[in-house]
Amino acid sequence: MEYKSGCLFCGKELLYLKEPEELSCLFCKRVFSTQAKCVDNHFVCDACHALSANDLIELIHHRQLFYRSCRYGIDAYEEPELKNAWA
Repeated sequence: MEYKSGCLFCGKELLYLKEPEELSCLFCKRVFSTQAKCVDNHFVCDACHALSANDLIELIHHRQLFYRSCRYGIDAYEEPELKNAWA
């Protein structure tokens, strides 16, 4: 089995920091204290890193729908594609 290393987003080298930094996850946008990030400053939290490709795509899709609904004043809870996401 081949193991891949590097940034989950771009594949570049990871930096391991001496002191923790507060970084926002590239996918879920939650803020974490971490000592690892990509050379391009990308950070993916453990929860998002553990998601399957399909689950990650679904997470990103739901976030885009939510922000679009906020931007245009639409109630996100009433968006047909999001009704099941809040369960």
